Amino acid sequence: MIRRALLEACGFTALTASSGREGLAIFKSHRVDAVLVDYSMPEMDGGKVCAAIKQTNRRTPVIMLTAYSSAFAAVSKVVDAFIEKGQDPTVLLRRLESLINLRSHIHPELRSEYVIFADSSRHYLDCSDGVCQLLGYSRAEILNLSVEDISYRSQDVITLFDEYRQRGKLDGEYVLRHKNGQPIRITYRSFVFPDGCMAAVWQPIKK
Repeated sequence: MIRRALLEACGFTALTASSGREGLAIFKSHRVDAVLVDYSMPEMDGGKVCAAIKQTNRRTPVIMLTAYSSAFAAVSKVVDAFIEKGQDPTVLLRRLESLINLRSHIHPELRSEYVIFADSSRHYLDCSDGVCQLLGYSRAEILNLSVEDISYRSQDVITLFDEYRQRGKLDGEYVLRHKNGQPIRITYRSFVFPDGCMAAVWQPIKK
């Protein structure tokens, strides 16, 4: 109830459920913009609920809340973001608002298998399934990373990112770092859109 009051105070309309099964029933009978799931719930654990939601609609943002950091490994492939209880409430609000906003609009320039979104501080906000497969990370993991974290030459990032923001777009070749440390060569096209959205389209370079 505390989170519901917080969300409604910030302008969201919140529907609540007392169990995983009830939550899935609400999800299937109402149009919702995002789902917040607790890891520990009656009847179904949060991981099963998240998996069922993603089977129904992969684009619906799913954020898991839990007091157990060890739960991350079990659910990372079926949630978009993972937030530990006890964190500042603004962390949840920023993540929720960001995911809803990014998935509620489409830029024609971003119709690609490999799309990633960032903010002005170079932290990732969202990405496509193709990006997850390319880098070897789950989406929940990528949303905790910055541009430097997946760059093979992190010392170049600030200069390139500043140029990108000043010009409003940038393209070229780059080398990413896979989760296992291996380099991934790509071409990229990055955009700063009038609505403030900052995103890039990648294309792996085949050997």
